[in-house]
Amino acid sequence: MILFLEDAGCDGPTLTGVVIIILLHVAIVHLVRSHDDLNKQLIILKYFCSKMSITINTGKTKVVIIKSIQITYDHFIYDNNYLEKVPSYKYLGIKIHRELN
Repeated sequence: MILFLEDAGCDGPTLTGVVIIILLHVAIVHLVRSHDDLNKQLIILKYFCSKMSITINTGKTKVVIIKSIQITYDHFIYDNNYLEKVPSYKYLGIKIHRELN
């Protein structure tokens, strides 16, 4: 995206000597079928982020377990930080509830 804007001659304000053309807000949602799958995806996400020099804000990262049949889940950990389990989460203005209602 940035290359397209630069090629089109777009310019932006300067912040600490760097021209800022666009700010990107990225939300990542993992959809998995099991605790093990989520842990595997979190490991892959950590690897990807370290290669791309991206940092995940674990304070804003939540886990919603949808329609679980009373299965208890252990901890969810990303980069040595426990992820909070919540009954619902707002994603792009849409509230996703564990009962999908």
